[in-house]
Amino acid sequence: MRASRASLVAVLLFAACGELHIKSVRVGSAVPAGLQGEWLGTWTSTADQTGGEIILRVQEFAAAPVVTILVNNPCLAPDDYQIALSGTTFELRLGSDVVLFATLGAGRTLDGSYNCAVDGGTLQATWQKDLPAIVDLSGTWQGSMQSGAEAAVPVIVSLHQSVRTGQLLLEGTMELPGAVAGSLPLSGSARFRETWFEVVLTTPSGPQPFVQLTGLGDPEALTIAEGIATASPQVGFPFTQAIWSVTRVQ
Repeated sequence: MRASRASLVAVLLFAACGELHIKSVRVGSAVPAGLQGEWLGTWTSTADQTGGEIILRVQEFAAAPVVTILVNNPCLAPDDYQIALSGTTFELRLGSDVVLFATLGAGRTLDGSYNCAVDGGTLQATWQKDLPAIVDLSGTWQGSMQSGAEAAVPVIVSLHQSVRTGQLLLEGTMELPGAVAGSLPLSGSARFRETWFEVVLTTPSGPQPFVQLTGLGDPEALTIAEGIATASPQVGFPFTQAIWSVTRVQ
């Protein structure tokens, strides 16, 4: 069977503005080089000739796949899925059923089909471009956080980057020396595009303040110049909204 030769990626997909997010992953080998990059194509229903666009982005970090799929298709409802990647095939399964299958062809094209209880059809996609290498954001980031005219306070963010659920995950801590006692746990995700990366980090629910950090960064300078920090009004955290800026120092 193809599955015995492929990397199996267990996924839970949910549709949000057409994007399918991978929720859990197990990988048997590195991501096939021929499938890496950005793919743009269309799917067409054989039942009524309706269709739509599909965008597939495949990257690799630490020999694990980082996959983004953007599509609105009646066969890709929220559920537990598996993706199987081999050197020349991309396969999406639900249990023992293959709901989408595509083969890598000449000229870097993907040709295939999809099928489920409510619909079936064909799909074609063409490779568009290489995607940027994923930079490891693990390490210690130092900078400041400031709200309005108030004095800035130092901030230290320590991060570890890994791939799980087909996404780049970040876990770590945040310290605001002199403003918050101890450290606050953080978890979130990262995305890389051509010239920038995006991070979203939050504290877990619980007795500590709920804080969310979002920001766009420069992957070469390893700097986030003006991120947004929001926090629930709560004793023990100095801001409800602030600007944070950090640079990786080690």
